[in-house]
Amino acid sequence: HAQRKKGRLAAETGVLAAEDELTFSAAQLYATLVGLKSLESAAKRAIEIDEKRIQDAKTQLDAGTGTRFQ
Repeated sequence: HAQRKKGRLAAETGVLAAEDELTFSAAQLYATLVGLKSLESAAKRAIEIDEKRIQDAKTQLDAGTGTRFQ
């Protein structure tokens, strides 16, 4: 009876450890995804700014007030 009890306790401990590990892995994955989403937002904003700068430069060139580089 004691051996069976020890075996069951060991199995329960293993299950709890596995659950803790899975919870921690899920939290890490979530944090990574949030970080990637922030990077994506920053990159999109940088692209929007650069596109606006390109458009402004084209407008200046068309108006004759910009400097053309060759």
